[in-house]
Formats: sequence, C-alpha cells, structure tokens
Amino acid sequence: MSSLPVVGAAMTLDEVELHRDWLFEKPRDLELQSFADAEVLNGDWAPLAKRARRLLDGHTGRLGIHGPFWGFTIASKDPDIRAVVTRRLLQGLDVCAAIGATQQPL
Repeated sequence: MSSLPVVGAAMTLDEVELHRDWLFEKPRDLELQSFADAEVLNGDWAPLAKRARRLLDGHTGRLGIHGPFWGFTIASKDPDIRAVVTRRLLQGLDVCAAIGATQQPL
C-alpha cells in the first residue's frame, strides 16, 4: 500500500497557535488566512507578520497566504478598479516577503 501524502492546512494565526504541535509534527504546508482582508492590508500588518514569523519559527512545510480576493475581480474593464486590485495583490506579495512565504505553484 502506498503512503498517504502529508496533509497541510489553511489557518489563521489564532488557529496556528492552537494547532502548532500538529502543524509541526510533519512538514505540513500552510496557507495563512490572516492577510486576505483589505482592512488588514491597508493597516499596519507588520505586527501580524512578526507574530507569524514567531509562531512559524522552525516550520518545515511550504508557506503561503490566502491572498486578497474579497470584492474585486482581476479582470475588470475599469482601469481604476484594476489599479486597486493591483495594489491589493502587491500588498499580498509584500506580506509574503515579510513572513518568508515559500509556496510555489505546482
């Protein structure tokens, strides 16, 4: 019988804190969901990023975020809307850089 793949997770930072032992017992992939909201990205998200780095110190799985997506489409015909979408996606990439996200598309 073949071995099953290691199960990863999609969690907020609060959930990571609760399930850290399980997350760290194997090299589990993690999608952080604490950075998807515009209010977070437009605010001072640096303390959240610092918390993420602290909680994930020693994590050996791939790390990514659930990027911003609420309330917009990247295919808008309106250039003003596209500008907001671009800014929001770039903010998400800034978060990825700050927390050391490593997840690559398959």
